[in-house]
Amino acid sequence: MIDPRLTPDDLLMQIQQQSRQQLVLVDFQASWCSPCRALLPVLEKLQREFASQLLLVTIDADQHPDLMSLMAVRGLPSVLLYLHGREINRFTKALPESQIRQLLAPYVKAPEAELKQQAEALFQQSQWLAGLQKLEQVLQLPTANARDMARYCQRLMDAMAHHPELRERLPQLLDNIPADWQRDPQMQHAISRWHLLAQSPCDLARLKQNFRSHPGPQNRLALAQGLAAAEQYDQALKLLLGLLRRPCPDEVFEAGKQLLIELINTLPDRGLANQYRREWFSYLRSRELSEDPDQA
Repeated sequence: MIDPRLTPDDLLMQIQQQSRQQLVLVDFQASWCSPCRALLPVLEKLQREFASQLLLVTIDADQHPDLMSLMAVRGLPSVLLYLHGREINRFTKALPESQIRQLLAPYVKAPEAELKQQAEALFQQSQWLAGLQKLEQVLQLPTANARDMARYCQRLMDAMAHHPELRERLPQLLDNIPADWQRDPQMQHAISRWHLLAQSPCDLARLKQNFRSHPGPQNRLALAQGLAAAEQYDQALKLLLGLLRRPCPDEVFEAGKQLLIELINTLPDRGLANQYRREWFSYLRSRELSEDPDQA
């Protein structure tokens, strides 16, 4: 901690020494300075957010005129950034929070980035619950957004294979997501995946046996649905393309088409998803041409 009772020279030396361990913001202010009063809560918020990476030192300009002179401070508010023992930047007015964040960005690591990195490391070690707790901390930050929620939902679904009790969390979580977050593509991807996983558990062995015995449209669709619920997307998509290219009842065709589109939007491998999308569009195009009398 910086002791403001020190002499100006000792105080500056202590600031320089502390800045060798973390970024130090030296905020010169006064009780009569309205911009100073507006700026201080923003700086305090950033200090809480960046915690061990940033130290805020507030200096009462009226009580430390010699320190102001030593540090070449000419007006209020003035905020000096110290790192590695020297001043690296400063600003001399009450900047918006967004601009202050831009000034800090090269010198501090966003807390959400560190938490996400820690979470992924835990997931790699199969410590699913601990990793989810890290992502929950990300969601508590003021910077949390739709993609953070989508990442959490995806990892929650990954963890269900190891912790089935987690399955109960997701429906309520998705019901309470803000409408603007639901429109985010990554959030829609997570929601689509959940719709597939939420289908009733099925006996894949029985569905496969039914299909081998009677490979008709109904059994093909049922097996594709079962494979999709088990997240065996590639096999499910192959079955669906085969289903839609063959004569089948209208209701089976529509159900198969809807499932195909949902799977393409859900498939984690976007290259594979695009491959199936191209195959589907190619089939639709050829079907349109075969039905167009002008192309005869």
